[in-house]
Amino acid sequence: MLDPDADARRYKDVHGEITRLRREIELKRRNLLRLNHTAAQPTYQPKTERVRWPQSRLVISLANLFEKPDSTGESVTNDYIIDHENRTLMTPRAMKRHQAKVQQMRAENARKRAILRAEWDAQEWTEFKNWNLAETEACDRVLIDGNAYGVKHDGTRLLPIDGLKRREGEIVFWNGWTFLASKSGLLWRTTQTPPKIYCRYFTRSGRCSHGNGCKFVHDLSRLALCRHFLAGRCAGECLFSHEASEFNTPVCRYHLQDRCLSKECKFLHKLPPKARQRDVEIMTCRPFALNGWCDRGQLCPFTHLYNCPDYEEAGSCPRGTGCTLTHSVTKRVQQMIAEPTEENNVVIPRDATDLMEETTVVSSYTVDPKILFVRLGQVKFLIDRPDGEMIIDLSLSEGEEDEDLDAQEIKGSNYVSPKVRATLDNLQITALLKKL
Repeated sequence: MLDPDADARRYKDVHGEITRLRREIELKRRNLLRLNHTAAQPTYQPKTERVRWPQSRLVISLANLFEKPDSTGESVTNDYIIDHENRTLMTPRAMKRHQAKVQQMRAENARKRAILRAEWDAQEWTEFKNWNLAETEACDRVLIDGNAYGVKHDGTRLLPIDGLKRREGEIVFWNGWTFLASKSGLLWRTTQTPPKIYCRYFTRSGRCSHGNGCKFVHDLSRLALCRHFLAGRCAGECLFSHEASEFNTPVCRYHLQDRCLSKECKFLHKLPPKARQRDVEIMTCRPFALNGWCDRGQLCPFTHLYNCPDYEEAGSCPRGTGCTLTHSVTKRVQQMIAEPTEENNVVIPRDATDLMEETTVVSSYTVDPKILFVRLGQVKFLIDRPDGEMIIDLSLSEGEEDEDLDAQEIKGSNYVSPKVRATLDNLQITALLKKL
């Protein structure tokens, strides 16, 4: 027969033992915390005016608290880890699982952040290239290692318009110059002299919204030619230039076809080399077409026409219906806009007779880069001269002669003046033009 009093006494003894163990656990926990605090150095936080003890994990052995007999009857001591950050008490196995889970979560978060960063960088790079396309619409474009760049400020800056982004600090060699890639992917020339930068808006239209506050040069002798003046419908009262020169005058379209019969033609009759060869296609000069001015003048290897260079290059115009330039369809453009179409998963090829014959394209991508930076200097042309030869003018003023004589006395008999050196450089570039 069960004795209720004996059961009550037994339950009371068990409850007392549990209470005693809890007190011992709490007492040892406080002692461990006290030891941890005395071993670590506290830090003072001025904002909260509190002293914060650094959190750490301790591996402790609670022999008296968590002893349980094994199969042989001997007591086994369990090691536990106190995690003060999460205020938990774990076994080493549980702590390893927890740490593995935390590391896995951190790796997953890092992977997601890397994907987002790559997407943001790709979107930012695309927007930067689109901005560069608009910024360099009137500049020459070149290819460097398969990447397209717009040549800005006489080659002191190269703006990426297509291709991959270069690493920050990467060194690029082009046209005998050394360029350094910036964080945004822009290429800066390392050895450069500050160029004289002209305002493209003032050159293009004769006016600028910034007025005297514009940081670029407003030169009245560097203006686009009035198109109505060429047609004889302007009295010279507009803001454009009415002085035709080799820098702002377009080539006569009839002279390109050898059909110009007017003796009073105001257009230029000087053509680029190989302009009338059927197997050579010369692209339109981008600075002349969009700005109305080309510093190369008659040394320019491209055609000075008011044709849209973007339409010639890609078969489409980014300016849309607002473009004021001529969208001339050549054989090459016709081939680009007549690519094979796919209807109902069936490819419809073009006829063999519609394919354009192989032609040599002369553009800023294919010519020697030195030709892009040629300037006339002392070289002069006679526009109406039949043979098309150039005249080299080496005459100097009295002051310039005195300066050259003084420099020759100082530097010796082998001294070459800067103007003569520029003339020799132009002769070398003219030889390159004849090889086109």
